Amino acid sequence: MLITALLWFVLARLPVGRRLYAVGGNRRAARLSGIPADRLVIATFVGSGVLAAISGVVLGSQLGSVVPGGEGAYLLPAFAGAFLGATAIEPGRFNPIGTVIAAYALSVAVSGLQQLGAPFWIQPVFNGAILVVAVGLSGYAARVKAARARARQLARIDSAHRPQPPGEEPGPAHPRNEENRCRS
Repeated sequence: MLITALLWFVLARLPVGRRLYAVGGNRRAARLSGIPADRLVIATFVGSGVLAAISGVVLGSQLGSVVPGGEGAYLLPAFAGAFLGATAIEPGRFNPIGTVIAAYALSVAVSGLQQLGAPFWIQPVFNGAILVVAVGLSGYAARVKAARARARQLARIDSAHRPQPPGEEPGPAHPRNEENRCRS
């Protein structure tokens, strides 16, 4: 939980977190705005590799042994948790707190299925189904978020071009209209 809180703080409150979201959203645009995208991507991969190594050591110490090639069983729940987490707290955006909540929800659901006597193959099927649903929900949330942003932008443009009642100051002029007035 301490690592999750630290990641949330870095991503939500520090400039480097905003830069990481910018690079993840559009790498070329981030590079053109002066963000060192390549260095941030490399640093992110190094940081996630360190966290994965720490997790592997913790898992190996809990199990008391290590099985080569056994990491594949952890990929499907990890992806399902990440994509489901992108729909939980900040819809359409991957975030550490949402991922942790989704991982706990998935583990509780799988444990409940196992306690009900579900067959051994139900866990990967359940995780796969949740992954498909989570990817769909995450994509839908991102589209809704983009549509709302477009609607807000159009509303601002529309309100700037409406005639103002007498006695009120006009809103900011749109650059295209100023340009067209100068040409006339």
